[in-house]
Amino acid sequence: MEFANILDGLAAKKDEVAALGVIVTIFATIISGLWVWRKSRKSGSDSAPAQPQYTAKGNQIVAPMTANNGGVIKEIHVGDIHNHGLSVEDALKLAEKLAAEKGEKDAQVIKSLQETIQALTQQSAEKYNIQQALDLLAQGNTTEAEKIFASIAASARQKGKAANLEEAAALRHLGSLAFLHDTPKAFEAYQQSTALDPDNLEGWNQLGHLYRRIGELEKSEKAYMTVLKLAGEDLINQAVAYGNLGIVYQTRGELDQAIEYWEKSLALFQQVGAKDRVDRVQSLLNKVKQSASQ
Repeated sequence: MEFANILDGLAAKKDEVAALGVIVTIFATIISGLWVWRKSRKSGSDSAPAQPQYTAKGNQIVAPMTANNGGVIKEIHVGDIHNHGLSVEDALKLAEKLAAEKGEKDAQVIKSLQETIQALTQQSAEKYNIQQALDLLAQGNTTEAEKIFASIAASARQKGKAANLEEAAALRHLGSLAFLHDTPKAFEAYQQSTALDPDNLEGWNQLGHLYRRIGELEKSEKAYMTVLKLAGEDLINQAVAYGNLGIVYQTRGELDQAIEYWEKSLALFQQVGAKDRVDRVQSLLNKVKQSASQ
């Protein structure tokens, strides 16, 4: 058959030929996709997933940036939420390190710092340099993180009363960082937060600590009494409030009242099985009882 005749035949059946071409193209695409998928699966199985480590370098803590599949990455983007790789455990370790550098051992202070660090990782990396703030926190520098929460609070303030709780939360996070090194700044942040969100227990508890720090024991007692009221049926927070009230009365030299509050705190911690808290309150009680008997 001559070449011209072949072309004439193909031209006469151009629709069938076109359809066949589409089918071939689709089939080739499927085969190619399966090959790429199989290769990626094989590549993933050949290498063991990296285990996250929280390592120290000099005075710095290096926090891992860990993906859900175990790989170490710089940053994870999930919609508008940005998780910069710190797990809950890593955030706790970093909070403990920051607190320890300032000689702070209070469990509620450390918990507040942990929540602040976790909140920081959830902010938008398009608006704020979250990674820089985390890196600086690992070096004991809270400046950048404080700026971020101050900016978040200012933005919420512009929205009016509807954003009061959002502003109050940002102020609490700012206060938890400033608590470590700047009492007036922390005091202002927590005062504003309790005004905006008066039913938030954490804000009042931290404000009580700050009043106690500056010697305003009556105001400190009132703040802890507010914590006790807001605790409701929450036995842990009841125990925390009683324990803090005990410290206020010990500071005043009213040891009998301090002992009464600490015994209430001890009983509640024993009831919920908080052994570390039980040991600490028991130790305080023993020392004060010994002093009171002399």
